[in-house]
Amino acid sequence: FSARGVRLIDFGLSIDRRLYEEGTTFVGRSGTSSFECAEMKEGRAWTEQGDLHALCGVIHALLHNEYMEVEAKAEEGQRLVRMPRMGFKRYWQVSMWTEFFSSLLNVGSCEQVPDKRTRREELEGYFERNESKRSAVRMALIKQELLLHQPQ
Repeated sequence: FSARGVRLIDFGLSIDRRLYEEGTTFVGRSGTSSFECAEMKEGRAWTEQGDLHALCGVIHALLHNEYMEVEAKAEEGQRLVRMPRMGFKRYWQVSMWTEFFSSLLNVGSCEQVPDKRTRREELEGYFERNESKRSAVRMALIKQELLLHQPQ
């Protein structure tokens, strides 16, 4: 992936959290409902949840070539479990992707934000162990790049 990768370019609504004291939480909406985390939509405090939701949105777009829509799919006790509306194909390591999306879209509180490094290392490890999957991702990125640069 040294020559190819994903470049995130739009940070129009962003907060430099380094400017705030550690532990600062936020309440409010971004104004774009489809890109808002559950905490924003429900008026609850959030810290990194918006970023985690956006990360899931990027990965969902890479997997499905469509924007992510989130729905409450089940209940665990009293808590709704939010997951992408579009499911995962059976040959996509469903348990891995389910755990990934579930952990990032269902943050219990601002004090329980999952460790992003751990999640990244899990995905990297998966692709390092599976050459065929690594090649498939590389080819998908090349295909996306070609589609982006086609004359209109």
